[in-house]
Amino acid sequence: MYNRARDLQTEPKQATAQSVRNMSLARMCRVDRPGWLAAGIILGDAMLNWTSPGLAMAGAIDESAHVATTLLIGGASIKHMDGLERAGAYLGSMAIDVDHVPLLVLKLPMESAEDRPVTHSLVTILALTSASLLVPGRPRHLLKGLVAGTISHFLRDLATGGVPLAWPFSRRLVKVPYVAYAALLLALAIRASGDNRGHAGAQDARSMLRAFQPVSH
Repeated sequence: MYNRARDLQTEPKQATAQSVRNMSLARMCRVDRPGWLAAGIILGDAMLNWTSPGLAMAGAIDESAHVATTLLIGGASIKHMDGLERAGAYLGSMAIDVDHVPLLVLKLPMESAEDRPVTHSLVTILALTSASLLVPGRPRHLLKGLVAGTISHFLRDLATGGVPLAWPFSRRLVKVPYVAYAALLLALAIRASGDNRGHAGAQDARSMLRAFQPVSH
């Protein structure tokens, strides 16, 4: 009897702790100002196109836009990821650009498809996906996030210069119009705004229900 009574007292605490964790994860996925985030990406790209900010500044703007793109996509489609998968997604949104380092060190030009890092291709996606299926345990969650983040990275790159997706069969850059990418950002921002309003409305409804619940003594 004592053990059962102790379990009954522990279960609500465990449920409350789980609810707090779920709410924290939901807040991490939610972007408070998705419209401003989308506008910031587009304005940053305009700055890159119309000015010459220098390599360090250009890199900072571009990588920030990659993370912001993943945030917008995450708000719409990866809200159910666990913490490790989400960390992998945000890491993957930037990590693939490590392949630029040898080109910068060797001072090679990057204006043509032949000089574009070939790791910006579907081969990388396939390799990460295969690893996420083969590796057991917690590393699998990180790899799944890396897959999502790398796909998000390529999505932006398609609109900002193109990527050699078909390598090694072709080194031709695959591109999409930037206006299509901008439209996607705005659509995701609108959806995220709707999700935020729905989340706030649900919280208000729960608060009202709790207010009318009888107090037990």
